[in-house]
Amino acid sequence: MDKPIVSGDAMSGLVASAMEYMVDSGQRTVLFLDIMRRRGDQYREHLAETAPNVLNYSVDLIMEGRKLDHSVN
Repeated sequence: MDKPIVSGDAMSGLVASAMEYMVDSGQRTVLFLDIMRRRGDQYREHLAETAPNVLNYSVDLIMEGRKLDHSVN
């Protein structure tokens, strides 16, 4: 039989690196999916609001346009 091209120590290092990469990839996938879930939850909360808008501020009515000579909005 031919000798393996990669020695046992190098092969174990390669396997360890591959396992570390797989664990890292799995963790990043879980974090990404968690962020997407949170984003979806926020979006659903936003849609459930009575009047979903971004600009929320108090207003003071100065003049009503319907009572002018030429009615306006």
